[in-house]
Amino acid sequence: MSTNADSSTPASMGKPPLRPIHPDYHLRDGCPSVPDYVRLRSTPNLTPKTAEQATLAIAGSWFGCYVVHTATNTPVGMGRIIGDGGWCFHIVDIAVATEHQRKGLGDAIMARLIERIREFAAPGASGWQFCYDLWLGRL
Repeated sequence: MSTNADSSTPASMGKPPLRPIHPDYHLRDGCPSVPDYVRLRSTPNLTPKTAEQATLAIAGSWFGCYVVHTATNTPVGMGRIIGDGGWCFHIVDIAVATEHQRKGLGDAIMARLIERIREFAAPGASGWQFCYDLWLGRL
């Protein structure tokens, strides 16, 4: 990953302030199971998906992460990146179960996804910047 001063390079973008994840949760790399993906996609404001769609979506992910509620060992949030692994990345499926919202879990998911893109994207990578700006409140 390049660290030059070119503003089009992901490494040159200022890192967002990271907050520690809520102590009742932990963040894992990877995607949740198909049943958990389907359950989380039924969160309000997201379009529900079938198990077949979930299976294909998970298989087509470049990277994903999910949040587990420690006490119940239940996935309660997720996010994925789809893309070509070189320069085009799209952040998708950001979801946090309603009863676990407003605890910074969505921020933790976004921070991990952006961190992964920064680690592996080639200079000039695109597609993720809109989500990043939206997340930081620039839009």
